[in-house]
Amino acid sequence: MVRISGSVYKPKEQKHIILDICKLDDNLRGVAYVGAKRYAVSGALPREKVLAVVKKTENNVSYADVKSVLEAAPERAEPFCRYYGKCGYCRLMHADYAAGLKQKTDLVRKKLWSLGVRSVEECVSMGKTACKNRAVIAFKRKDGAVEAGVFDPETQKVTNIKGCHLFGGWYAEFIKILNEWANEYGPGDAKSLKGVLSFAEARYIDGALLLTLVSPSPSVKNLEELYNSLAGRFRAVSLWLCVKSDSGGDTSLIHIAGQKRLQISMLGVRCEIGPFYLFAENEKTAEAMYKKLADIIKETGAEYVVEAYPDIGLAAALFAKAGAKVVSVKPTPDSERRAKKLCNKNEITGVEYLCGSVGEILPALTPRGKTALLISSSKQEGNFGQAVLKFSPDIILYLSSDISRLTDDLLPLCDNGYSVVSATPYDSIPYSCNVETLVCLAKTIK
Repeated sequence: MVRISGSVYKPKEQKHIILDICKLDDNLRGVAYVGAKRYAVSGALPREKVLAVVKKTENNVSYADVKSVLEAAPERAEPFCRYYGKCGYCRLMHADYAAGLKQKTDLVRKKLWSLGVRSVEECVSMGKTACKNRAVIAFKRKDGAVEAGVFDPETQKVTNIKGCHLFGGWYAEFIKILNEWANEYGPGDAKSLKGVLSFAEARYIDGALLLTLVSPSPSVKNLEELYNSLAGRFRAVSLWLCVKSDSGGDTSLIHIAGQKRLQISMLGVRCEIGPFYLFAENEKTAEAMYKKLADIIKETGAEYVVEAYPDIGLAAALFAKAGAKVVSVKPTPDSERRAKKLCNKNEITGVEYLCGSVGEILPALTPRGKTALLISSSKQEGNFGQAVLKFSPDIILYLSSDISRLTDDLLPLCDNGYSVVSATPYDSIPYSCNVETLVCLAKTIK
């Protein structure tokens, strides 16, 4: 059967208060002050007066939800999804979509202002519906039965959304089949919750579905029935079981049925997608971002590129196709192997692969001619700035989905001879608080 993910969410406070919202924080929550007291209010917009209910207080900040809007901002919109405020995805659906894009642009501009950046490109959107190809599914018990749905880490709740504008039609078909299988064929005992499912990851690419079930045990039953049901609805199905102990240790992947990988082509490069591959959840936005990266390499005339970005190897392949010599730094042997396979499959040469920590590998490399570096947020790299500065490339392409890291990551670079040439936000998950940012920096002191 299933193991319940997370604990039941119990609000610590239920205090009601009227607040005047003055701005948005890094998570695009409304911010209000009462004296020296700060409030972060989900569902509120600047220039609004709201009745808020306080959920908890941490580090002198009270976190609250909107109970009712007393005075609405012009950009406020009526949420069109019945799951708004429940599933954890579209936290900005209370704002007009165009206004939400502007809020994301303004957020990036605010983060870069202290670095002397005065110009930020408008947030790039490639559409606001049917754009998300990946769903992470958790399981819960409800009325003695099993229910599969999306997990909100903030509330620790699982919500069975039966349809979603972000995913499009594929998700409704998929989640219906998964719930029917979990209850009808049941890989365990629904009443006792003694069983083996932890969570699942689903990918939908061009009519095909990749589903990976995660379990601490290889003894998940009735998987053939699940595969047959999915195969009757999707063009192709790849079904996997990931055996992963709750206490850590070794992880093994078992192919159950169907094709082993999904296929997708992006900017002329053929890619394979397997279980837990580092591939974008929004292909159209990712394609726009990758194109921008390749265009910068061409326009700047970079001859040598060090690619230290956690993906399936697509960035390195595109840089090599643009004529650059590329060194691709991957964090694990598996990710290195996948990246090599991608280039071999596409008959792309000129890429050298290194495996290990960016912070250790980068300072040992030497620039060759006009050199560019693609790197992501420093959350896992404590010596990010020192490593980049020691390598000293002519051009830095910085990609991050963690808006809170922008200033901390870029400040040491801007203080030591680099300036921001361009900054482009991307709306990878519409109506969400997520914003990806591509920043191009150039060396100004030789």
